Amino acid sequence: MPELELDLGTYRGRAYFLRIRGNPSFQNPDEFAVVLRYKTSASDDSTVIARVDTAHGYTHFDKLYREDEPKDPVDWELWDAVEHLTDNWLQYARTHAQK
Repeated sequence: MPELELDLGTYRGRAYFLRIRGNPSFQNPDEFAVVLRYKTSASDDSTVIARVDTAHGYTHFDKLYREDEPKDPVDWELWDAVEHLTDNWLQYARTHAQK
């Protein structure tokens, strides 16, 4: 499965990234995942805070900083998910930092 990682920026000393995967390719994938995560400057470990993927048989949005919240079904294709998380990563970073 091809992968791409975008550097989104830094918030409160954490570097945020978007990892994009599409299967079998980025063009019309049968399955995909777009994952927003951060790394602290002191470690190579990362923490996932939001994800849009096609697991469980449908496209959904997981806000992993809200553990009790159900998966939100969304009508997005791969690049819609990339655009949404790229445009809103700072909002999700702020919300995650407040928990």
